[in-house]
Amino acid sequence: MVNYSLFCTDAPTPLENMRVVSANLESMGDAIKTACRLISESVIVWKIEGPDGFIMERSDIEAECLRRQEIADKPRTQPY
Repeated sequence: MVNYSLFCTDAPTPLENMRVVSANLESMGDAIKTACRLISESVIVWKIEGPDGFIMERSDIEAECLRRQEIADKPRTQPY
């Protein structure tokens, strides 16, 4: 089984307060979806770690969440 872990804090300084929120996410999609939900709740997601040394840093996570939100907010057009 592939596992992804989210590292988060409620404060802007990660060193003392960083904690693993979830270590049993089975896909990158689940990890990003969870990260986006936490960010929307004012939690700072510092990184996602995954298999084979994969690390996604805060700026990339926030950019992906913003991209997903823009897609979700985009009005859908009806086909004619």
